[in-house]
Amino acid sequence: MELKFVDKFKCLGHIISNDQRDDEDVLREVRGLFTRTNILARKFKMCSAAVKTVLFKSYCMCFYGMELWKFFYGWCY
Repeated sequence: MELKFVDKFKCLGHIISNDQRDDEDVLREVRGLFTRTNILARKFKMCSAAVKTVLFKSYCMCFYGMELWKFFYGWCY
């Protein structure tokens, strides 16, 4: 049986790469944060700042597994 090697693999929602860099996984989560924030801003534009803050904290700030982001070089290139 021959083993196949890949450059990256998605496991339990996280992107694992063979070069031990977290950039793609971090950028995926940052894009998701921007998307969720824009949706919240559009749908709840008439709400008060206090309500928006509570919604942001509960809906947009999902950093489950960010302790896996050991190194991030996304904006250093």
